[in-house]
Amino acid sequence: MKIKFTQFRWLVTMLLLVTAMVMPSVAWAEPYDENGFAEDGSYQHATLTTDQHDINGDGTKDEVYEIGNAGQLYWFAALVNGELGDETQNTSANAVLTANITVNKDVLYYDGTLANNYPDFITWTPISHFGSYAGTFDGQGHTISGLYFNNSEGDLVGLFGGNSGTIKNVGVVDSYFYGHFNVGGVCGSNSNGGKITGCYNTGTVSGNDGVGGVCGDNYIATITGCYNTGAVSGETVYVGGVCGCNKAGKITGCYTNNGGVCINEEGTITGDCGEKSDNEFRNGTVCPLLNKALKKVNASVRFYQGANYPEFIKNLPSLVGDVYQISNKEELYAFAQLVNNGETNANAVLTANITVNTDVLKSDGTLNNNGSGFEPWTPIGNAQNSYTGTFDGQGHTISGLYFKDVYASHVGLFSYSSGTIRNVGVIDSYFKGSDYIGGVCGYNHAEGDFSQATIENCYNTGTVSGNFDTVGGVCGSNGGKITGCYNTGTVSGNSNVGGVCGYGTATIENCYNTGSVSGNIYIGGVCGYNHAEGEYSTATIENCYNTGTVSGYDNFGGVCGYNHAKSEYSTVTIENCYNTGTVSCNGHYAGGVCGYNYAEGEYSTATIENCYNTGTVSGSGSNVGGVCGANQALDNCTAPITNCYYNSEKYTGNAIGTNDGTVTNVEGKTTAQFMSGEVCYLMNNGITDGTLTWHQNIDMEGATKDPYPVLDNTHGVVYQCSVCTSAYSNTEGAKGAHDYVDVGNGFLTCEACGTKSYQPATLNASNQYEISNAGQLYWFAALVNGDESVCDYDADTNPTGTQQKSAASAKLTADIVVNSGLAEGKTMLESLEYDTASGKVTNGSSFVAWTPMGYYKSDDDYVEYKGTFDGQGHTISGLYFNDSKVESIGLFGSVYEGYVKNVGVVDSYFCGNAWVGGVCGWAGNSRIENCYNEGTVYGSDDRTGGVCGDVSMSTIENCYNEGTVFCLDGDAGGVCGDVVDGTIINCHNSGSVSGGCYVGGVCGMVNICDTDKSYMINCYNTGDVKGVGTSVSLTTGGVCGLFNRSIYLNCYNTGTVSATAAEVGPVLGETFYSYCNNCYYLEGCNAEGTSFTNEFGTKMSSATFGSGEVAYLLSQGSTVVDKNTSTYYSGASWGQQLGSDDYPVLSDYKVIKAAEGDNKTYWATFSNQSSDMDLSGLTVYTAKVSEGILTLTPCTDHIVAKGEGVLVKGNSEYLNALMLNDKTETPEANNDLVATPAEPTVINATTGHVLYRLTYNNVSAKEGLGFYLSLVKDGNNNVIENSVGSQLKATPGKAYLKVSTEAATTPATAALARSFVFPGDDETTGIGEIVIEGDAGISGSANANGRIYNLQGQQVTAPVKGLYIKNNKKVVIK
Repeated sequence: MKIKFTQFRWLVTMLLLVTAMVMPSVAWAEPYDENGFAEDGSYQHATLTTDQHDINGDGTKDEVYEIGNAGQLYWFAALVNGELGDETQNTSANAVLTANITVNKDVLYYDGTLANNYPDFITWTPISHFGSYAGTFDGQGHTISGLYFNNSEGDLVGLFGGNSGTIKNVGVVDSYFYGHFNVGGVCGSNSNGGKITGCYNTGTVSGNDGVGGVCGDNYIATITGCYNTGAVSGETVYVGGVCGCNKAGKITGCYTNNGGVCINEEGTITGDCGEKSDNEFRNGTVCPLLNKALKKVNASVRFYQGANYPEFIKNLPSLVGDVYQISNKEELYAFAQLVNNGETNANAVLTANITVNTDVLKSDGTLNNNGSGFEPWTPIGNAQNSYTGTFDGQGHTISGLYFKDVYASHVGLFSYSSGTIRNVGVIDSYFKGSDYIGGVCGYNHAEGDFSQATIENCYNTGTVSGNFDTVGGVCGSNGGKITGCYNTGTVSGNSNVGGVCGYGTATIENCYNTGSVSGNIYIGGVCGYNHAEGEYSTATIENCYNTGTVSGYDNFGGVCGYNHAKSEYSTVTIENCYNTGTVSCNGHYAGGVCGYNYAEGEYSTATIENCYNTGTVSGSGSNVGGVCGANQALDNCTAPITNCYYNSEKYTGNAIGTNDGTVTNVEGKTTAQFMSGEVCYLMNNGITDGTLTWHQNIDMEGATKDPYPVLDNTHGVVYQCSVCTSAYSNTEGAKGAHDYVDVGNGFLTCEACGTKSYQPATLNASNQYEISNAGQLYWFAALVNGDESVCDYDADTNPTGTQQKSAASAKLTADIVVNSGLAEGKTMLESLEYDTASGKVTNGSSFVAWTPMGYYKSDDDYVEYKGTFDGQGHTISGLYFNDSKVESIGLFGSVYEGYVKNVGVVDSYFCGNAWVGGVCGWAGNSRIENCYNEGTVYGSDDRTGGVCGDVSMSTIENCYNEGTVFCLDGDAGGVCGDVVDGTIINCHNSGSVSGGCYVGGVCGMVNICDTDKSYMINCYNTGDVKGVGTSVSLTTGGVCGLFNRSIYLNCYNTGTVSATAAEVGPVLGETFYSYCNNCYYLEGCNAEGTSFTNEFGTKMSSATFGSGEVAYLLSQGSTVVDKNTSTYYSGASWGQQLGSDDYPVLSDYKVIKAAEGDNKTYWATFSNQSSDMDLSGLTVYTAKVSEGILTLTPCTDHIVAKGEGVLVKGNSEYLNALMLNDKTETPEANNDLVATPAEPTVINATTGHVLYRLTYNNVSAKEGLGFYLSLVKDGNNNVIENSVGSQLKATPGKAYLKVSTEAATTPATAALARSFVFPGDDETTGIGEIVIEGDAGISGSANANGRIYNLQGQQVTAPVKGLYIKNNKKVVIK
């Protein structure tokens, strides 16, 4: 007879208690077998936990029983049912399964019928058999197998009898339930808010009424995501494959292959519930449906497709919110099952690095052990279930994935994805398949309007290989977005092979590859084939690079193998990318950046922009290039390649192999240029703000220098240096040092940027710059002007740099040539070519342009030279300036309080607007001295002069012009255009002068502004002067056009004067309120057709000019004081080399005017206070008076010492004396002739002396030439008594006799000699004695015998009437 199991258990328990009391010291061993059953029929207690499970999902840990075997399951049922005598019944007890549980084995046959040995089965008592379970029972994806209940009268039959709590995540398999009322595989009755979720039954369920595969009756309760494939049978209508009767309940997402879902009475059936065929259960159709329902209620289990029906996914990661937390390989595999079985939008994160297999790869990337022993990987997603969720590795790695099936496609960590994959690294992994192979994803393509299809911040270091096409280190095929990813593993395939992506139709950005990439065709370091294949489609590779080796046969590129805009209006772009790896192609179309750039579809565009290559490139044929192998655009298409560069030392061929597109700024650069930052700056298009793409460490402190630009914004920004524009720095505002080489003549060229510079002038001990070549001259100009090419001082960044020195002094130590003629034998001016219509120079670019020292751009932007510039007699040749819009032009542009001297400007060309001069454009409070111009000076507007354009409060002295001066509309002068409040002295012009307003041979205009007068002294013109145009202001003069309120002295003109209108004169065009004196002009100097409107000055013939008379007259001109320097000026500067000079000149050949004596002899006294004088060709005497007799002694040479008085005799009225500035002779001794002072003055005789001056006894008749006692007259011109010989008015350059009264007294008469009359005079009044020694043999002793001599010293034997010499005395024979 069978005893009820419950009664038996109670008896055993009581026996154990009694025994324990009797024998308290006995220790009992565990009585349970592996299934939790004891021999006495008791069950192993389920393990109660309080800190392991949050079974209610409220964030707190609950009391939960852990059930790990059948005995514990039975114990828990007894606890709920109140059948444990030692335990209080607990219908709300919570429990979890920790393992699959088997109660009985092989309960059912294959067809679902009960096995014949059922009598041996342990009978199951449903949990809450007679009540309603109120707790939570979580199977955690486990199954309970072999439950057996067989009682035709039993009600509430199933794993659970009644339930108003929660039953979830449990599968009941190989079980048999036969009862009467409310019979189900999971629960007999689910009522009053009860929940059955994620459960299934494959066992046999039968009864009378209320029979269902999962639940017999569902009353005001829910059943979600459950299924049944077991046999279900009943006697009444309330029989269903899932639920017998659904009354006021809700069934969602539940399925069965055995009849309808349920009999529904006032309940709800939703979520595509229904009957599915056996095939649908087996082929994966049902799994996604179940999982969809489970996801909606945040169930913690999911199904995967088992061999015959859906099964629980084992080790499913836990959910936090809607994100799966994957922490190990089991959970990773479970997640793959989840996605592949329909939950394609599942989100997940990695919470740890995951290792699937270890040491999958050898160090060279090949497979270890040929894959033996490795657990294979099944990629996440498949053709039917493309991943659409977000998978975030959170920076973790997945290591040891292994996939090897040469016939499989779409392989990687993910197979198909249209979701988001980010922040995960795949390492030490091996993927080999047929096609669409990627380390992270095989096929990343957007599906639907809202699909992202993004792979972000992922990488692969494993080996990726495909037997056919579309293979990438990160992704095989991309139709979405790949960003921030990289590959370092080996990638190989046949076609469409790339280090990052094999085939791209969308966006690849901020990615790189360092692994080797190989294949046959369409192979790229980043992407094999970038393809815009639909109308208006785009495919972009941006901010990517490759450093790995790319090799194969055809269409190979360091970045992309084939960039192809195939469809109409499509666009493909490679932008801001680079390659440093080796590109080795055995066939055609190989490029450092792209193998083939092709715009094929009508109106399509294929672009490569801002890219570079520094790797070597090899291939066969002509379609090989440092940037691109072939660039082609069909009709109506464009294929622009712009701003791209390659290392011309690594690849020596062309940038583009063959080109049928558009190429702009594509060229080779040297390694040095790449390292310098030049390429980086160029590819940023000069952008240095936050929008730039390229960076490079060049000179960043503490940073390793980059050999080439990088796409890493932690590296330095590249700035172009302000000084060397081919020098670059990571410091904004850096000037950069030029790498200069001397290209000759002191000119320097930076080898880096081609910037021109100059050899610095040498600063001597006197703080004076010494200039010896053209470059140093330009350098000095830059120093004066503050040009940054020289003046690099900055208080903050370069405090030791060179500062601007507008007051720097300099001297020339050699003649300087800047430009010379363009052909042998020609000067620069002769080489200039002019436009016949405009007159402008057309070949100026052939010459080095000059920048004047000192400039004027505006009232706020100007520099004035304030130093001293000494040419030391040297010349500057070949200056060239040509800009008719610029003012203040010349060797110097603007000078203020400066001093320019001793320099000649020759063979030069200056064209400016106004204030244009050969030496200086404008000078204020300055001095221009001993300077000249022999070049061409052109002013388009005003104030143009051969030496200076305009001076104010300044002095121009000893300057001249021999060049051409022209001012189209304004004032023009041979020496100076305008003089205002200034002085121009000892200056002349022999060049051609033309102007349109005030025009003069020396000055266009002399005027005043802030002073009472200006001065023009000792100036002359011999050049042609032309007043051009029809201006009413046109005023033309041989020396000066307009002379206003000024002093004009000692000047002349011999040049031809012509004018077309207004005022014109031979010397002055017009004068107002001025003092003009001692000026002359050449008779007939007016040009044909020109009539003088005034004739200021004295007309002289050419003979008179040539005789020396005008020179003498000029030399005797008035003396004035320079108001600026307090210097005396007189006409003494004038001279003329008689017989050589046709006109007076400002020279050292001084003209002496002699008085005519007897027999055409000419006599004059002479002295000079400036220097020694050479009187070659003249007879020079000293004079001595003794006893009333004057003795003239010839000088031993013709040199007269400075300050020495002499008497000279010549054969014409005007005689020459040459100044010797380098002599220091000693005056002759025993000479009574005294030199007159340098300035006109009155000489008073000292006590005991009398003064004699050379004059005529009869001046008007020019008779009785000799030395006469000076006469002092009163205001009425009467001689003052007793004043004879006491005073005389001394004229500079003369001499007078100063004789003691004793020496001047004749012994015979004891009377003072009144005069010493020269031989030949016919007036004897006041005759004294005179002896001329050494003259034609006459001497005092020779006359002692009473012989008679004529005045020529010839002895006369038969004298006739006249004057003779006898006994050393003059006698008259009547």
